[in-house]
Amino acid sequence: MIKIFKSLKNNQKNTNNVYAVVNGVSFNLEYVDDNVFSKKVMGEGVAIVPTSSEVCAPCSGVLTTLFPTGHAFGITRDDGVEILVHIGLDTVNLKGKGFTILKKKNQKVGAGEKIIKLDLNYLRNENIDYTIMIVFLDTKGKTLKLEKYGEVTAGKSIITVM
Repeated sequence: MIKIFKSLKNNQKNTNNVYAVVNGVSFNLEYVDDNVFSKKVMGEGVAIVPTSSEVCAPCSGVLTTLFPTGHAFGITRDDGVEILVHIGLDTVNLKGKGFTILKKKNQKVGAGEKIIKLDLNYLRNENIDYTIMIVFLDTKGKTLKLEKYGEVTAGKSIITVM
């Protein structure tokens, strides 16, 4: 019986972790070709150049922001920490082309749930920088510990909130 509970516990996502939203290569926000992100005006975080097209929730919480263009969404965790996932640079100008929204605003989502589907071929053909920024808008005074830069896998921990 105890083994069953241990197994269930091991399958649950750690609420202190923030997970990669796509497969890809992560790097420091300072190298993003946009001053709002590179100067960390909106907050700390990480950038990922995606190699997969499904953008997932980085944590569990409520989808408090969901732009109708599909280029960005925000999640507020149960502890009040707010995270913005912004897909690409100047992608708001695409007016939704290349993005399919899979969830609704104010919906509860679990870490790893698919939120947006990207048409990477369309974005490439339009010469769009589709780097994804994961930015902490409000950490509620908590410290962020980046676990790694480099190759990342969707659903694997990349940041710990302490």
